[in-house]
Amino acid sequence: AALRRRFPDVDCAARDVRMKAIRTRNEKFVWRSDERNELYDLDTDPREIDNRLAHDVARADSLRRQLFDWFAMA
Repeated sequence: AALRRRFPDVDCAARDVRMKAIRTRNEKFVWRSDERNELYDLDTDPREIDNRLAHDVARADSLRRQLFDWFAMA
């Protein structure tokens, strides 16, 4: 919203994204408000280059639920 006010003639949609993340010992799930979510295996990909979301949808869904359950309790 602040970007749109400051630059009303620029399409800021790609940069106007909320993000939340949950990390386990060897995984990281990133929820994005534009639904371009991310899942990383930190054991094999510590630099978070290979988004594994399409390869493990069930695990991503589980972490997403945990993330939003945690926020619901806060």
